[in-house]
Amino acid sequence: MSIVNILDYELINWSLPLPGKLKLNTDGSSKGDPGDGGFGGLIRDERGMWLCGYFGKLTNCTCIEAEIWALYRGLTIAFEKGYKDLSIETNSQYAIDMLKGNVEGFFSSEKFSGGFQVSHSKMWLFDSTCQEGGQ
Repeated sequence: MSIVNILDYELINWSLPLPGKLKLNTDGSSKGDPGDGGFGGLIRDERGMWLCGYFGKLTNCTCIEAEIWALYRGLTIAFEKGYKDLSIETNSQYAIDMLKGNVEGFFSSEKFSGGFQVSHSKMWLFDSTCQEGGQ
């Protein structure tokens, strides 16, 4: 058993969305790159109350594919439920950049938008929280 110096870690905490907004938190990962993986997320209201959550299992995926699936599924659910003014928080800046169309990737923003214009809409506010392990 090793002793861990707590000063080597950055405390990360969740914050409420702005008044009148909802927050979608997502994450995805894979064991290996590629390998078996999964994703999940949840949507909370302005008071931090849980509205809905989701998860999924993936096979033979990369870490970034799992992150993208987490975002895609969360945006699909938000769209289906009619949620607007949604703040999106993820630990994958690369996935956000791909959805905004700022970087080239295996998913185009048109393919992934699922009927909503992710890269051009003011309906979505993209935030990226840098956490250990995010790409």
